[in-house]
Amino acid sequence: MNTKHVTLAKWSAALVVAVGLNGCLANPMAVDPNALGIASPQTPGLETASAPLASKPGTTLPGGDPNERRASAVIDGALGGTVRAGQWTVRVPRGAFSGTGTVTVTVESDPAVVDLVVQPASLNQFRVPVQLRYGARSPRQALRLQIEWWNPSRRSWQAISSQADLSDVARVSSLSHFSKYRCRQKAGW
Repeated sequence: MNTKHVTLAKWSAALVVAVGLNGCLANPMAVDPNALGIASPQTPGLETASAPLASKPGTTLPGGDPNERRASAVIDGALGGTVRAGQWTVRVPRGAFSGTGTVTVTVESDPAVVDLVVQPASLNQFRVPVQLRYGARSPRQALRLQIEWWNPSRRSWQAISSQADLSDVARVSSLSHFSKYRCRQKAGW
């Protein structure tokens, strides 16, 4: 490999890291992974090396119908599971909550907006962050997107920490609870 290709590869890697860090600076919902005793989502390889989660029968797994507007699954918190509707995927890791809950992913009329619910509502404070993924059309789009949370008390959308996962071309965020979220292009891009 010649020097130009090595230099270009280094600059490309630096750009990906810089863009990822830019989305992580002002997160009103940040969860300190060190306080939870787990690896940070920015740990190299963690995002791209996600192992399939065990799930109970009836769980909607990634690869379902991309036109589906609503999907629900009963998930055992000890096992974890995955639910998908439209371009949105929710991955509940083992230990996110105790007991069994019904996780519902509802894509709104705007396919970039999703409402996430877990029942019973008492489970809606996760011990281990739940991963929210928005499937982008291209790696370039994944880098330019951000995930936002609807803050009902402020009645406004607020950007939360998210990063591009180019292994499956998605924008990804770690959540401490469910609410309404949207994915859109970052301002100034």
